[in-house]
Amino acid sequence: MAVTVGLDIGTSSVRAAVVDAAKGKAVVRRYAEMPIPPGAVVAGEILDEDAVAETVAALWKRAKLPKKRVVAGSASQKLVVRQVDVPQMGESELKEALPFQVQDSIPIAVEDAMLDFIPLEEFSTPEGEPMQSILAIAVHREVVQSLVKVTEAAKLSLLALDLQAFGLVRAVFGLEHDVEDPYQAIVDIGGSVTQLIIAKGGTARFVRMLPTGGEQFTNALVE
Repeated sequence: MAVTVGLDIGTSSVRAAVVDAAKGKAVVRRYAEMPIPPGAVVAGEILDEDAVAETVAALWKRAKLPKKRVVAGSASQKLVVRQVDVPQMGESELKEALPFQVQDSIPIAVEDAMLDFIPLEEFSTPEGEPMQSILAIAVHREVVQSLVKVTEAAKLSLLALDLQAFGLVRAVFGLEHDVEDPYQAIVDIGGSVTQLIIAKGGTARFVRMLPTGGEQFTNALVE
């Protein structure tokens, strides 16, 4: 049984979903959430690792959640996604060359970031040079380090770190898709971050994080 636990650390609460992907179909078996102290997480950034770790551990204990195969979602202003065109090369070669290929396209110094990419499509320039489009992902190392520290303190086994935007695309459009699908948009308004995603064929093509969310709307109503 392929069971994975999704972890979402939001502005006001921690959430977890147990997903069973056996037989090729994802089914949510359990869901739980618990509030976190105000100010512990701001705009997707963990500011109080101890408080968040205590909340995550308490949530797992109360809901009796599996501690293995945990996938944490990330969404913050310190995360950047850009479509970049690079020369065609093998996957391993591109991984090595990625810092040099994307350094002019992301507003984060590559030495301060953790990088990854998703291949999109191949094409040729008018001069016949073989090229490929990729979706480059860059996140500040401190963001990843904070998530790792929190899960380790809560005694969880972290399987992977995923972009919340990618999870939203899978949740909304499913796992089966056609490359001829039209462009589709998702707007996710969180507590302090809004995510805008444009997807095609089940793959995110454009991702932006806006530093505005439900808290700003609430404060405006209060004022």
